[in-house]
Amino acid sequence: GAIVLGALYIARPSDLGVYRLLLALREHGELEPFTKRTLEPLMRDQRNGDTLVETLEAFFACNGNSTKAAEKLHLHRNSLLYRLNQAKELLGQDLDDPEIRLALQLAIKGRRVLRLKEERPSYEG
Repeated sequence: GAIVLGALYIARPSDLGVYRLLLALREHGELEPFTKRTLEPLMRDQRNGDTLVETLEAFFACNGNSTKAAEKLHLHRNSLLYRLNQAKELLGQDLDDPEIRLALQLAIKGRRVLRLKEERPSYEG
């Protein structure tokens, strides 16, 4: 089975293990602090933070292929590279570092899992 994660987003079977882990971390209260701490340097930029997270999400989904990520986001490749450079500067981290990439990918997916709770309708009656 698939997990629906927000509007029109269904986790691929290969993602389910990661989402199970993130859901467990959410239940233990550890996901939110990790996600906030990891993405906080990007979210400090109130105008562009969400856009930068979306850009990184597409970049990672395309396995670091900037041309494919630009196409996915309907951007010129130079615009994508500019955003990635902005993210790198705000994070103060090298986006080529596998540990940094993993932490960001988990935090971005974790953010989606945290929003599930917010979007879930309540059936109190």
